[in-house]
Amino acid sequence: AREMHGIGLGENGRLVHLSDGGGFENLGLYELIRRRVRYLIVTDAGADPQTTLGDLGQAIERVRVDFGAEIDLAADRLYHERDETLAQQPYALGSIRYADGSGGQILYIKPVLCAGLTADIYAYWRAHPAFPDEPTSEQFFAEPQFEAYRALGQQIVAGLLGSAAPATVSEWFDRLRGTSANS
Repeated sequence: AREMHGIGLGENGRLVHLSDGGGFENLGLYELIRRRVRYLIVTDAGADPQTTLGDLGQAIERVRVDFGAEIDLAADRLYHERDETLAQQPYALGSIRYADGSGGQILYIKPVLCAGLTADIYAYWRAHPAFPDEPTSEQFFAEPQFEAYRALGQQIVAGLLGSAAPATVSEWFDRLRGTSANS
């Protein structure tokens, strides 16, 4: 009831109300842009079976209107037809131009089926064709479902990190762009 009426939710109180933000913006992008963070890593794990990227589009529109920040993120390589599932790319890199002229970079990760995953993930997908876009209204995951999502995320990020973890986030972004941090 306190949340619904906005009573006693200040950040200086003895108890702090923490919400996932899903009622306003699901990705956490809005608050990171508000703080003009230089390197943003955003994971979009919302159900999106048609790959509309609705949460991303809504967040980009809101930060443009509210903060004057422009996000340039070409997400067209994230989507392929169902018969081309393994050709999907699970991430997109982009840039941010803040209203004050400063800049930032964004790594947007969308958990999708792609090449190079382990057999257990493909087996779960074949038994559950809606994976990895099963409805988020279902909050009670059985162990195989939980493990399929956990393994998918872990394997995508491991692939993005490569064989040797980068020393800095800046180096990681440079590596993903295919450039050297020394150039």
